[in-house]
Amino acid sequence: MDKKYKIEEVKNEHLPELMELVKVFHKETLSDYGVDTDVSKMEEMFFKCKKTTLVLLEEGKVKGVISGFLAQPAYSGEYVWQEIIWYVYKENRSGGVRLYKAMEKKLKAMGVLKMIMVLMHNSKKEKLEAFYKKLGYAPMETQYILDLEEK
Repeated sequence: MDKKYKIEEVKNEHLPELMELVKVFHKETLSDYGVDTDVSKMEEMFFKCKKTTLVLLEEGKVKGVISGFLAQPAYSGEYVWQEIIWYVYKENRSGGVRLYKAMEKKLKAMGVLKMIMVLMHNSKKEKLEAFYKKLGYAPMETQYILDLEEK
């Protein structure tokens, strides 16, 4: 385990660096789909999901994030955690699994029984798919996006 990284719950002081990380994530993944990222909306989201957001720090600087929200799906009465973002800078990816495992542990301690993770089809699809399957995830749903302005 790489000891140079520290993982902790997101704090207000992390937000400026977190927004820079979100911009890189957007450029690397979401921009392919024509999806805009509103920084103020992302800040709101991190505030609302504060208890279910962890950051990966190196020398006190944000290098990664995993965040999601708790939901009670219509098909079940139990709470599930739905990932919104799991992203680590390329040069810090060695801390990504550790960040994921910390979230898994945190959610178990909170009594959450299920995690739903996202698989972006334009970013490390095969690698993430193998990772999720190794951990025992089962594919649940595929979503498609259509830009109605283009039609």
